[in-house]
Amino acid sequence: MTRSLIHRTPFRRPLIGAFEPLFDKAMLDDFFSPVLTRFTGHDGAEAAAATWSPAADLTQTEDAYTLTVDLPGLSRKDIELTVEDHVLTLSGERHIQRDTKSADRIERVHGRFARRFHLPADVDAAAVTAEFENGVLNVVIPKAEETKARKIEIA
Repeated sequence: MTRSLIHRTPFRRPLIGAFEPLFDKAMLDDFFSPVLTRFTGHDGAEAAAATWSPAADLTQTEDAYTLTVDLPGLSRKDIELTVEDHVLTLSGERHIQRDTKSADRIERVHGRFARRFHLPADVDAAAVTAEFENGVLNVVIPKAEETKARKIEIA
């Protein structure tokens, strides 16, 4: 038995869909924009595209910092990673093939992005490594040996 991912209710249409025959789609988007802003924090693709940057997590161990960044739909050639003056810069570009003539709503963003991370003074910037797999970039930023805590023997 196959199940649909979309719950079907035959006698109920989505609110916006019910008004489409009466109004132009652009007019509906303008009308519902304040509602979307109030509940979601943005008014759709335009606001999301203007502020898009990939999500990142930073974790720390005794030996290193690890930066994990979600970059779905990108390949290694779309990403550039540099370290200069204790600033790690991640930049790139997402390309999405779109058929705008048949699309009712477009929310996936594309284009250039850049994130800058100021590194602490205790890192070894020359030993930074990165690997990219399944749309996730893992950057390991080791701590410098001279800044790690060490046990001092008392004579």
